[in-house]
Amino acid sequence: MNTPFIFLDSLFAATGFNQPKNCGIWSNEVRNVKHQLVVQDKDGEVFSGTWQEVKAKLDYAKFCTSVYAMAKVGDGYELVNFQLSGCALGPWIDFVKEQGGQKELEGDIVLTVKEYEHKKIGRVEFNAPVFGVATRKLTDEARAQAEEMDKTLQQYLAVYLEHSPQAKAVKEHSKSMEAYEAPVPNNAPIEKDEEDDFPF
Repeated sequence: MNTPFIFLDSLFAATGFNQPKNCGIWSNEVRNVKHQLVVQDKDGEVFSGTWQEVKAKLDYAKFCTSVYAMAKVGDGYELVNFQLSGCALGPWIDFVKEQGGQKELEGDIVLTVKEYEHKKIGRVEFNAPVFGVATRKLTDEARAQAEEMDKTLQQYLAVYLEHSPQAKAVKEHSKSMEAYEAPVPNNAPIEKDEEDDFPF
């Protein structure tokens, strides 16, 4: 992934590979790790719960950051999505912290993968991406395109998250609260018990 990109937003998900079933897993995307993830594979739903619950139940599940960005492809701009997990996730988290948080990635800043760092853990060798800032200047055209693309993205995510398990649970709770009828108070006078031990 060497194409420079303008960060727009990111969500969280679960991904991974179930070796015994020889198939991948995936989940819905959420804004908060405490929200419900519905993990699925080729046969349907596997498990649902918060990330902590998913991690405890499925040892093959990996935490994933789903990044939405605008990239220049050819002569035009496109909305792209890339999911970072495994050896790519740590470098991204470290990079975001170095920049001062996700909010600092928004605005006139173009990001890129500067290089790949060869690493080895035990007998496993891999190339980890090194994220960096390509420039902190945008052309008027790029800025306008990014703003328009982000508007479209946020409209999509608003609808997507509205139909998430978390949102459905909140809606169900709201419906039950609206349907709740408080018991009618009994206005009959309360007779004082002569054996009352209270001193007042």
